[in-house]
Amino acid sequence: MPLTSLLLRSRRCLLLACLSAFALAACSQQIDSKSNQGKKMTAKNDVVYFDVALFSYLDRPIFDVYLNGRDIGVAAGQPHRGEANGLMTGVAVPLGTQIITWRDAGTGEKFKATNTPVLKSINSEMRYLGVHIYPDNTVEVIPERFWPEKTEKGQEINRQWELKHGK
Repeated sequence: MPLTSLLLRSRRCLLLACLSAFALAACSQQIDSKSNQGKKMTAKNDVVYFDVALFSYLDRPIFDVYLNGRDIGVAAGQPHRGEANGLMTGVAVPLGTQIITWRDAGTGEKFKATNTPVLKSINSEMRYLGVHIYPDNTVEVIPERFWPEKTEKGQEINRQWELKHGK
């Protein structure tokens, strides 16, 4: 068999193996979430798995954004208008206090949220977690059933930025 045929066959096998593993992981996560449907999780050591959407209302790009030590992405600066900067799936988030840190893309300076967001008991229908970072270095973490939207505070920050800089 020619070398090119072998390479194509091994690529297909690798692709199928990866897809199978991904499908298996997705199925097991769905089964776990279905078994907890309608229940509220309240125990101190409970962990909830979220798809995390990062919203930054800062006027500069940031990177190394961490939620409890887990990388949740990067975010552009204005004029992005606080749009969600993608999605990090399957993030394990313990109930209780949340620690959010990030670095300024221009200076490399590290920041930590000046407030301490807390996640209390969560209904298992909550699939998404919106992490909202504001210019005063405060952060909100908001569980959502559907895709997270900008917060009222974030929309006001965007309005003020547009008034100052134009659309």
